[in-house]
Amino acid sequence: MLFSKLALKTPSSHSIRTNKINSQIRGSSSKSKGFNGDNDYNPINNHSVSTETLERHLLEQLSLLSSLNAFEKKILQFLIGNLNDYGFLELDVH
Repeated sequence: MLFSKLALKTPSSHSIRTNKINSQIRGSSSKSKGFNGDNDYNPINNHSVSTETLERHLLEQLSLLSSLNAFEKKILQFLIGNLNDYGFLELDVH
């Protein structure tokens, strides 16, 4: 008889699940973070600032090309060296 009284006092598995779901919806569960403006993903914060210049990057890429001869590499080094900060070639045609 003592066992049956204990069984009556324990909550059912349905009520345990319902309470857990309700607490997650309300955000009182430690596992549930929910929507919070402070924790929103901001891609600007994850943007890395590179100190490498375009010229340095292109020259590094050029050094990896094994199919070019020395003369072709010299031409490309000249062209890369004359690019402006935006990557445009600013050579006077005349």
